[in-house]
Amino acid sequence: MADIEENARRKATGKKEIPLSPIAVEVVRRIDALFEIERSINGRSPEERLEIRQTLSRPLVEGLQV
Repeated sequence: MADIEENARRKATGKKEIPLSPIAVEVVRRIDALFEIERSINGRSPEERLEIRQTLSRPLVEGLQV
């Protein structure tokens, strides 16, 4: 629904719609997930942060490298 509204606004202002690459969208989604993990571990001990990063962040980072 938000996409439809955004497209309508673009057309009303004369801006061209830019096609989104599915790969780019997925990369941004994964990076956003990494930032969310970092926000959730802010203030924890270094040991806790390392454990959480190895458990949650590592698979996302490894997936980005493929």
